[in-house]
Amino acid sequence: MTTVDTIAEAIKEKKSLAFAYHGFDRVVSPYACGLTPTNEIKMIGFQIGGGSNSGVTEKLRFYSTADIAGVTIVDDPFRPATEEDKAVFAQLAKIYEEVQ
Repeated sequence: MTTVDTIAEAIKEKKSLAFAYHGFDRVVSPYACGLTPTNEIKMIGFQIGGGSNSGVTEKLRFYSTADIAGVTIVDDPFRPATEEDKAVFAQLAKIYEEVQ
């Protein structure tokens, strides 16, 4: 299963993901995965745990799927997407999967 397949499955099942990204382990509730206008596959999700370069962990973020390592679906709580979170999906040119 590819990284994108795992992300899509987690979105459908409303499950969180654990993975390494830019030097930090992270736990994220994934909301959407798709293609950006610059043809990069990105995931939009709310980070609920782990670390980050900024020191802020609980935040809506874009993740380049090419930089995600060791992604697994985990039993951590899933943070539902707000309407404000969903408004960000418009930044993707093509959506492969999104939360309903």
